[in-house]
Amino acid sequence: MYYRTIKKLILLTGDVAMLYSSLYITLLIRYWSKPGLDLWQKHCWLFTIIFIVWIFIFYIADLYNLNLAVNNIRFIMLTSRCIIIAGLFSVIFFYLIPQFDIAPKTNLFLCIAIFIILFFLWRKFFNWILKISPKNNIIIIGINQQVYELIEKLRKNPRLGFNVLLIINNKQIKHNINNIPVISDMTNLKKVIIDYKINTVVLAADPRESHTLRSALFQCMSLQINYTTLPHFYENVTGKIPVKAINEMWFLENLNKGEKKFFNIVKRSYDIILALLIFIITCVFWPIIAFLIKIESKGPVFITMKRAGKNNREFRMFKFRTMKEESNNRSITIKNDPRITKFGSFLRKTR
Repeated sequence: MYYRTIKKLILLTGDVAMLYSSLYITLLIRYWSKPGLDLWQKHCWLFTIIFIVWIFIFYIADLYNLNLAVNNIRFIMLTSRCIIIAGLFSVIFFYLIPQFDIAPKTNLFLCIAIFIILFFLWRKFFNWILKISPKNNIIIIGINQQVYELIEKLRKNPRLGFNVLLIINNKQIKHNINNIPVISDMTNLKKVIIDYKINTVVLAADPRESHTLRSALFQCMSLQINYTTLPHFYENVTGKIPVKAINEMWFLENLNKGEKKFFNIVKRSYDIILALLIFIITCVFWPIIAFLIKIESKGPVFITMKRAGKNNREFRMFKFRTMKEESNNRSITIKNDPRITKFGSFLRKTR
């Protein structure tokens, strides 16, 4: 069930390759010859700083979510916003730090233009590869609401690489689910798995509650296939956990705090470093944001709010003010709330 992670790594590797290919083509066009080692090194280390930020922006914008990694309007709009933000950072970086013996400012816009073309071509090729790749044939045992949701997600996202061929339920239903046949006989499970060339069995039913199911699964132990529960499979495919699968037992089975001490230390360090990086990148824009907030309405630039964090620990959160101070009763924000300023509306859409 590591296919999802592998696909994301391939996607990331391809994006990095497109960034450096864009730089190479830029130098090729600018100097009308193959760039020498000295010229390449001078540009490479500077643009590497830029490229790291670009990949970081793509990551936080969820462009490595396989459910989004498709060349539709939503993906194109999201990518366009990311490229604009990354491009602005690149311009600021080169214009505020001009101590270079090269002219990266001239090459930057050409590099961005070439990258846009290569990026969309690469993503289109990646989606095509996923579409023609062999599918992981699946059989689902049991039916509940999460099964319907999972089947719909897989139907809408064929590039995820899963093909539900059959559903087995202890009670026969009179209709198929999205043209997937439903049967009730579990006694011939082994033969069904062989005949349908199944790779993965997804258990929506609990084998502990059915002797027939336990016996049928035991007979299949010699088959070289994968077994997984519905919540685990759902999480691996979508990156989310079905809400109805979360109960007291789920927390007891999954929240092993004693084993996560090292993870928590690493994560906390990562959060601090990431926050500092975001602060450094965005602080250039803060005076402009503060000015626009002040000229549109009276009141402070920042507002503070109390929030409850881990273990119900309170902390104070600072936010740019997006609402008018006059006649603000601090009630819950509603759609098209008249208290929100025009610039505040922009901030809310870009946060």
